[in-house]
Amino acid sequence: MYQKTTEEVRNEFLEQIMMLIKYWKTVEGTTEVKLNGLAFSILTLLDGYHGDQPKFIVSPETQPDIDISGVLHEVFGAYVRSESGNSQ
Repeated sequence: MYQKTTEEVRNEFLEQIMMLIKYWKTVEGTTEVKLNGLAFSILTLLDGYHGDQPKFIVSPETQPDIDISGVLHEVFGAYVRSESGNSQ
């Protein structure tokens, strides 16, 4: 099986980010809605639920044994919904 280089993985990741930015620029809604949507989409990418991209390991440098990815988009979505409920 072909293993991609660091540069290939980085470039594919950044291309996906640019695609998401372009998409969220076209969505109608407030700036907050668009920014929340972009953040959710990026977290979905990191979690491995965007296209055929693998899950990325997201760890603090000081604690590399902690991986917070896999559910980031779900936790963020719940956080946004709870914050929206608190602001009304």
